[in-house]
Amino acid sequence: MFLVNGHNETSSCVLEESNVRKAMCSVLLSFVIVVGGFGNVFMSFMVFRHTEMRSAINILLAVMSISDGLISILCAPLDLTTVIMNKWVFGNIICCAHNFLLSVFVVHNIIILVIISTDRYYILVNKKGLLKNCNSFALIVCSFALAVAASSPPVFGVGQFPFSNGYCARTSTNEIQDIVYYGVFSSLLFVLPCGLMFVAYVYIIVNLKKRTLTVRPEIQHGSPSGLFVMHQGIDVRFKQKTFTTILFLYLAIVIFKMPMAISLLSMSVQESVRCPISLWLIVLTYLNSAINPFIYVFKITTYWMALTGKFYSVRKNVINWKQTSVRRHPENIYGVRVTRPSKTSII
Repeated sequence: MFLVNGHNETSSCVLEESNVRKAMCSVLLSFVIVVGGFGNVFMSFMVFRHTEMRSAINILLAVMSISDGLISILCAPLDLTTVIMNKWVFGNIICCAHNFLLSVFVVHNIIILVIISTDRYYILVNKKGLLKNCNSFALIVCSFALAVAASSPPVFGVGQFPFSNGYCARTSTNEIQDIVYYGVFSSLLFVLPCGLMFVAYVYIIVNLKKRTLTVRPEIQHGSPSGLFVMHQGIDVRFKQKTFTTILFLYLAIVIFKMPMAISLLSMSVQESVRCPISLWLIVLTYLNSAINPFIYVFKITTYWMALTGKFYSVRKNVINWKQTSVRRHPENIYGVRVTRPSKTSII
């Protein structure tokens, strides 16, 4: 079902990369493994550890971080090894598992972002909390089940995994089911959700601007309801701040994952499924997992404070360890070990 080496697919597909391009891919994938792995795991750990942060939207963001962290820890190292060794060395079973898990985690992130964006729309436009009365655990289970269902057909031989790295791909027969699966996967799970979220975000921004223009005159004229309006404006600013976080996460998906979706859609239209997806599109998809922690750092104050607190805690422990080492071995202060004379030494 799968090829261990993509060179056997077809002569028209060029899989060889120059040394410079391979080095760049290796650096980017290493960046994804380190930053994406640590940053996303820390984000999810912080949300689940602190009780005050366990709101519905924070839990969904933590689950999104878990998916990004698993992409960075489980999937990216395999592709990094493939780039370095210029071949797939892990066998057919790991090849299938790698492609399946990568597809599940990527689709799961899209679904989670759609749920969060829908909640922001209802709050900022209709002033109703959609996630307030919803069971977060049920949403997580349903979204994960939907991601598994959408990624399962290639496991049973229907279509190809969208994120195959060329060296780990099913034998391409250019069958109609491959073309249909690429088209349905890219359009229903990427292009359509991102388009709907774009329309929703534009509508939210327009409504926020209208609301700001109507709130300011009432505060300036000192109306009896001015205090209420001011409190309402503060709440709107807080909701708007959380909305900008979601907006940046959406922009990251559009920048790093939409090229893959457009490529899949064009392949289904042009019937060019015979060649695998470009390695650079896969690396670009991985980069989304490493960029999201930076969004959390700059947009979520609690995350930044916890991250800097951990950094200073580690720095303090290192300084204390050095001071303790110096006190135990004072002869190492100047880098020269002082030797004591033995009893048999001659003066």
